[in-house]
Amino acid sequence: MKRKRSHASSDTPDDRPPVDRDLAAQTRTELPRQIVDSGLFDLDRDPAQLARVREILARLPDRAVVDVANRLRLADSAKQTDIKAFIKAHGITPAEERLLTSLVNGETVVDHAQKQGVSVNTARTHMRRLLEKTGSTGQLDLIKKTRSDS
Repeated sequence: MKRKRSHASSDTPDDRPPVDRDLAAQTRTELPRQIVDSGLFDLDRDPAQLARVREILARLPDRAVVDVANRLRLADSAKQTDIKAFIKAHGITPAEERLLTSLVNGETVVDHAQKQGVSVNTARTHMRRLLEKTGSTGQLDLIKKTRSDS
């Protein structure tokens, strides 16, 4: 006979203590924003997909929701560390760093310029310098190098 799992259950197949229900509820509320901020998915531009993510999270066990949130935090921390090492290795300025971070997070040069309050020409100059400093052939190449060189 199969045993049904409820998202409210605190089933712990391992020896970890059960997850506090309040923590799980709070995490369930915050996790969609954390997923969007991670840049793994383009959910902020597609409300239907974001709604689907919320629906999936509502059905997951508390332990799974908290574990996903913890793993995203660790991945984001590692990503930031990797980017910092890449920036240091290539002598990237703070303005170029902001552009690089925007690109890695899925923004365009124009989006970055608007959000930072700089002209598109200034952002393009930063882009040109990033490409020169890193030996990249274009934005996609730069992003790939950011992820693999660090």
